[in-house]
Parts: sequence; C-alpha cells; structure tokens
Amino acid sequence: MDEAFEILTRKQLGLLSKPVLLVNVAGHFKAWRLLVETIVGEGFAPSGAHGLYAMVETVAEVLPALARAPAAFARVPERQNASQHLRPKV
Repeated sequence: MDEAFEILTRKQLGLLSKPVLLVNVAGHFKAWRLLVETIVGEGFAPSGAHGLYAMVETVAEVLPALARAPAAFARVPERQNASQHLRPKV
C-alpha cells in the first residue's frame, strides 16, 4: 500500500508520466480504494486525485484500459511541478 501511495505522489508532483493501473482481482484493492475515497472526502487530497490512477477488475481489462491511458490518466490539476517546490526562494 505504501508503494502505491508513493507512486501516486510522484505522479501528482509531475515526476511520473506513465499510467497507473491497479488490477483489483478478487477485490484485492477494495480497501485501498475506500481509503483513497476517504482521504479525498476528508479533504486531505483534491477531488481530482482519482484521476491519478485507474482500476480494473480483471486481467482481461488491462490492455483496453491502457489503450485509453492518455485520456484516463490525467495529472491532478492545480498542482505545481515538484521542481518548483524544491527551488530555494531568492
């Protein structure tokens, strides 16, 4: 779970441009999805955070989901690039 959030953080900061796709076989990511919904619902992440990843239920859905990747995996809006946060203020 920790690694999944690290990947989403890198994507949100603009450090990762690849699609993030979770395969929820047998409900493996059900609790994770609920946690993300709670984080967004409580205001700890913007509502656009759901756009950082996609989730499919079966392996057969992976390739079609990746084919839709450019439209389905947008970066969260209203976030600055990580390098802008790391530059010292002069």
